[in-house]
Amino acid sequence: MTADASTITLLYHDTYAREPTESGFAGRAADRYKLAQDVFERHLEAIRLAQPVPASSILGPSTAARPTFHLAFDDGGASSLAIADALEKRSMIGHFFIATDYIGKPGFLDEQQIRTLQRRGHVVGSHSCTHPDSMMDMPDADLQREWTESVQRLAAILDAPVTTGSIPCGSYAPRVAVAAGAAGITHLFTSEPTRRLWRIGAVTLIGRYSVVDTTSLDEVARLASGDKRATAMQAVLWNTKRAVRRTIGPLWHVARERLLARREA
Repeated sequence: MTADASTITLLYHDTYAREPTESGFAGRAADRYKLAQDVFERHLEAIRLAQPVPASSILGPSTAARPTFHLAFDDGGASSLAIADALEKRSMIGHFFIATDYIGKPGFLDEQQIRTLQRRGHVVGSHSCTHPDSMMDMPDADLQREWTESVQRLAAILDAPVTTGSIPCGSYAPRVAVAAGAAGITHLFTSEPTRRLWRIGAVTLIGRYSVVDTTSLDEVARLASGDKRATAMQAVLWNTKRAVRRTIGPLWHVARERLLARREA
């Protein structure tokens, strides 16, 4: 991928047939990122109509004149294979990022299922070991362990190098990318809503536009197409949340859970 290249990446998490508890992490904050499977299928159709470039691997070729489009799925929830089914019906490739300490636990993929994703042509990468709330605030040794041990475990499962990763909870700082690079990651997805690619050492950083349970079909289509108004709105909201998060630090996650509880009341 050239230094001047750009990309659009949409960030999803889990899907479910009946209840959000079927796949991935539990809790109000996690459930906000889960879509009913039929809704997700409609999202893919909206994306297919809005974005002429097929969803491809970030590891493939790109030029500044031909931006790429990608779909990413965080956490490694049990719904990943159903997601892969839906992608393959439309000749799309997904990036599945695995929190390795949860492999084989209820609601998450097991080792054989992870190998199945790779065998079917999807990209499998690291989403850390423990899925910490704030990687940017971790001591250096703990931060390095999160990347190194997760990459090593996935490489052993897949019998292949693992060079992609995504940062849990949007907790990006340059030192997080440096640690990822030391673990062998060359392409690291953040949660910053941007088309711009940037580099920290040997690591290419890729932003993503988040999709949640309230994202409409019209909005997901506009994000997929790179609509300036839709992408700018996500950037404004992201920068506002980032400023609040930096101000209140670890209390961010407590405040978010309380806000979501009030919305449901």
